[in-house]
Amino acid sequence: MKKRSWTVSVKPYPVVRNSRLGIRYKGMLASFSKNRLFVYYGYGDGDLWIDVGQEEMRKTPEGYYAEILVSDHDILNLCFHDNNGHWDNNMGNNWRFKLK
Repeated sequence: MKKRSWTVSVKPYPVVRNSRLGIRYKGMLASFSKNRLFVYYGYGDGDLWIDVGQEEMRKTPEGYYAEILVSDHDILNLCFHDNNGHWDNNMGNNWRFKLK
């Protein structure tokens, strides 16, 4: 099963600790086709993220795609940025997933 929003989908859903997660992005940054896109991720509740990382996304016909290894935490946070300093953080809410 996939979890979908207008701009982000993840598979598998629900998100499972210590497993690989596929992330697809079709948001506002994807419309700038010359940009390199990155998923920025971390764990925690609120604005203080721990174990942060980023992964470059590759362009596909269905949007931009990347895979990450999910760590053993309770909540995964995602946002996206391009190589020109533009960010999509879901209007300040980021994309949050409670982990199983």
